[in-house]
Amino acid sequence: MDVSGKSDPYCKIKLESQEYKTKTIKKSLNPKWDELYSTKSKLIAKLKVTIKEARYLSAMDVSGKSDPYCKIKLESQEYKTKTIKKSLNPKWDQDYEFFVTERRAELEIHVFDWDRFSKDEFMGRMSLKIGNMKDGETAEHWYKLEALHPGEKVSGEILLNWTFQLGK
Repeated sequence: MDVSGKSDPYCKIKLESQEYKTKTIKKSLNPKWDELYSTKSKLIAKLKVTIKEARYLSAMDVSGKSDPYCKIKLESQEYKTKTIKKSLNPKWDQDYEFFVTERRAELEIHVFDWDRFSKDEFMGRMSLKIGNMKDGETAEHWYKLEALHPGEKVSGEILLNWTFQLGK
C-alpha cells in the first residue's frame, strides 16, 4: 500500500503446471481483472470425497495420544483437514471435491500427527485408483493405512465416503 492508501494489486495463478500473472491494476483496493485462464487438460470426471474418521491410530505424543490431520491430493489439487487434538480415533467429517483430468490418477491421503515444536510426524497413508471407479458409483469403506517406506510402523484405518461422476 502506498501513502495515498491505495495499492497496485495483481494475482499469480497456477493451473496444473501453467503459471499466470494478471495485469496490475494501479491505485486500487477493489481490483477487477476480468481475465480468463484455462488448462490444456479436459475434465473427465468429478470425485466427491468425505473424510469421515479414523480409528486405531498410533499414539505419537508423550501423552499417549496424537493430534491427527490429513493431507489429501489428487493430481495437482491438494487439501488439508482440520487437526483433531489428543485423539487416536478422530472424527473429521469434511467434504472435498476434485476435478479429474486423467483416468490413471490416484487419490492420496496421508495422515500426520501435528506437533507444535517439531516436524509433524507421518502416521500412515492410503491411495485409491480412479481408473477402477464406475460412473455414478458411491462407496463408504474403511481403508487400512500403509507405510510410506519399508520398516515404518503404521497402524489404523480411515473411513471415506466417495462418489465418482463422469463429466457430462
